[in-house]
Amino acid sequence: MESLSLNNDYFVVCANELIKASQKMTLQEMKLIQIAIAQIKKDDEQLNTYVTIASDLAKFLNTDVRNIYRDYDNITDKLMGNIIKIQDEDRIKKFQWVSYCEYNRDTQEIKIRLHDELKPYLMGLNQLYTQITLEEIVSFNSYYALRLYQLLVCEYGISKRTHYELTDSEVRFFFGVEDFKYARNKDLFKKTIAAAIDEINLKEYCTIYNYTINHDLRKKGRPAVSVSFDVKGL
Repeated sequence: MESLSLNNDYFVVCANELIKASQKMTLQEMKLIQIAIAQIKKDDEQLNTYVTIASDLAKFLNTDVRNIYRDYDNITDKLMGNIIKIQDEDRIKKFQWVSYCEYNRDTQEIKIRLHDELKPYLMGLNQLYTQITLEEIVSFNSYYALRLYQLLVCEYGISKRTHYELTDSEVRFFFGVEDFKYARNKDLFKKTIAAAIDEINLKEYCTIYNYTINHDLRKKGRPAVSVSFDVKGL
């Protein structure tokens, strides 16, 4: 077991496949996962169990320490059920993020162990990976903004990509949005992509512009079917 180092200078390094996988969780759950990934050292041969104090973690994430007992008990519960879906040609691989979580109300200790099935996507990476600092990760205030920023950094590292067009199905898969949520694509794009762009543009990491909702002019009502935008500054 190792202590969870809360250090903004640490890098979160993972395979591009993991970045582009379908994920669904809250912002705080995602940040805890990212902090755990940042602990992995280049010469590690196995995934470790990490431990930290809830109040220290809350301060690092700049969250309210008054509700840490309730919050981290719930977070560790939900992490045990969260899954990742990786598209692999005609298959969708499904993994759990963690194999073990523990929250001790007496000592405030949180323990977390990433699932061993994730080892190929987190360890021994020599190519096709993305790295982002914990400082960047922790700075985000919404899950959608953090996930979109991860995708932009990933795609830019692969091909220097600066123009994007994402369909409604791609947006739902990437963010893990169920079909019944934001049933109208216009609302889907507004609540996910548009909201994420607004937050990202408040930061200095990059600038997103030319945001456009594209419509299918062949269908009655001209439904929204995709969004497109450009990125600079990565």
